[in-house]
Amino acid sequence: MLGPNHPSVIPEAVSISPDHADTLGYSESKWVAEAICFRVAQSLDTKLKVKIMRIGQLTGDTVHGVWNMSEAYPLMLSTVGELGCLPKIRDTLSWLPLDITARVLCEIALADDVRSLAREGSCDVYHVVNNDTSTSFMDLLGWMKTIRKEPFEIVEPEIWLEKLEKLESHPAKALIGLWKRAFEVDAEEATKQVTVFETKNAYDVSQTMRNVYPVDENLVRKIWTWLEGELTESR
Repeated sequence: MLGPNHPSVIPEAVSISPDHADTLGYSESKWVAEAICFRVAQSLDTKLKVKIMRIGQLTGDTVHGVWNMSEAYPLMLSTVGELGCLPKIRDTLSWLPLDITARVLCEIALADDVRSLAREGSCDVYHVVNNDTSTSFMDLLGWMKTIRKEPFEIVEPEIWLEKLEKLESHPAKALIGLWKRAFEVDAEEATKQVTVFETKNAYDVSQTMRNVYPVDENLVRKIWTWLEGELTESR
């Protein structure tokens, strides 16, 4: 997660400012890990290559829609049965399917990148992200209305949170604090410029990255089918 002082275009380069990271320990730990990798690359006298891959928001795979059930978005979608609603939020579906991401990581890790290998002690950064903004979470909710058999409402985030807090128990309640913070940031950034991640390094060495496409209804259908199966088994 990015901090408030990050640039509008995020370069594929090691950050030298800790202010670029969010104040969450999770985000700060990633910044520290990058700084350590950079220092190691600079201190080595060999031609050992260090590659940092910054991975964006993941989503279910393109074959079966399988996702990590403990992540925020699957947990959010899983509340629709109990609450009869889902929140209206601004997020774009700039997500990468798990299997596509795995392929990109392998291509970058195994690439014979002559440009990088020619430099001793280099530390290259690759953004493994989907910069597409043509589809949004509202599109996802619209697709779910046609995919899901039972109807549901689309409500303001505050209403969804209130309903979730009133549930006696649900795994999604563990992330209430995270969502409150995210919804506040979402409202504050409504008029701000969209952040873009440079992807030239990743594009140069990964054919799969060059062919990344937007999240569509077909993928959402697979994700929901998988999620429904998970919810049925847990009952």
